[in-house]
Amino acid sequence: MKDIPEKLANVEVELTGSLIRRLLREHYEPILDEVAKTSRYCRKSKAKANVVLIHGYSKHSQSSEMLQIEAQLQRRNCNVLKVDLPYHGLSAEEKERGLMRYFFPLMQVVHAIILKALDQKREEPIPVVVVANSTGALALYRCLQKNPYAKIQKYIACVVLVSMPLRLDHNLSRVLEKYKKHAAFVHKHQRLLEPVLEVVSRLWPDVPVGELPEGDKSDPLEYHQKIQLRTAAVLHGACKKARRDSAKISLPVLFVHGDADDTAPYEDVREAFGAVSTPPEHKKMITYQSAGHRILREAQTVNDIILWIEERCKEKTWKSVESRGLVDDVVKTSVLGYLFVRQLLRTPWNLCLRTWKKINVWK
Repeated sequence: MKDIPEKLANVEVELTGSLIRRLLREHYEPILDEVAKTSRYCRKSKAKANVVLIHGYSKHSQSSEMLQIEAQLQRRNCNVLKVDLPYHGLSAEEKERGLMRYFFPLMQVVHAIILKALDQKREEPIPVVVVANSTGALALYRCLQKNPYAKIQKYIACVVLVSMPLRLDHNLSRVLEKYKKHAAFVHKHQRLLEPVLEVVSRLWPDVPVGELPEGDKSDPLEYHQKIQLRTAAVLHGACKKARRDSAKISLPVLFVHGDADDTAPYEDVREAFGAVSTPPEHKKMITYQSAGHRILREAQTVNDIILWIEERCKEKTWKSVESRGLVDDVVKTSVLGYLFVRQLLRTPWNLCLRTWKKINVWK
């Protein structure tokens, strides 16, 4: 994405079935091949929506909260697509799990799985919905803000952002209360210190710097250690860019957050809710009083999310991927077949012509 000129990235491209399949085949399938993923489909005639579920930091696609919301969606005849993000779950070796080197791979995988959900191959496409939690929500947010191939926001029915971090805390604010003078100095010289943090995080990436909310200790695929310096630096950069580009979000969006979240400060999400360009009638924020970061485990949260998804899907404000893409594939195949047959028929004539010319030369 970084190699694409800015002017080209701003070109409006209409998505068709053939374009999606070409993007998947030539660029995104190799990316998806490197991560663990699962899909559960209902009967084609009964399916009401394609829902992409994206887990949070330290979690994976088969963690308890993902399975809980997946079960509720399947009961309502929704197809569910899930993926283990890079550095997480089965997409990473055990020793590499939880250590994020770069944020860009997460955005690539999110983009790829959304394209997979849009590639429906049906005459009447069903809505595509994305539900993302914590760092997964941040990856989705950044993916929607920075998309070089097409403005895919208009093809998505809605997105749900649960406990999205827009500033890195991980209980750091409690520690800084003891060192207010130092905290003021850091805040004042933040721009000068950020490059230093980047260099130091590359030299000593494994230094533990922050606590994680308590997870499922019995889950062997979950990351249970402290957040490390390189991961903190990567997330800090992603959060900063996400706050800056909030106005680029224009599709229907639901923010879900707890006002006592020690990991992802509530105030930043509240500001983002006001900053996004989504029309007021198409955006909503649900705040849970005295709730922390792991709110997706609660049944009430899942019910509120599903009710809002059903409400948005009924309004049909999204644009369907043009079905002519299916015809494009057939036409492309026909053209290739025609060119092959034409070349096959012309080969004997060309051989005869070359032989005749050689005979004339010898004469």
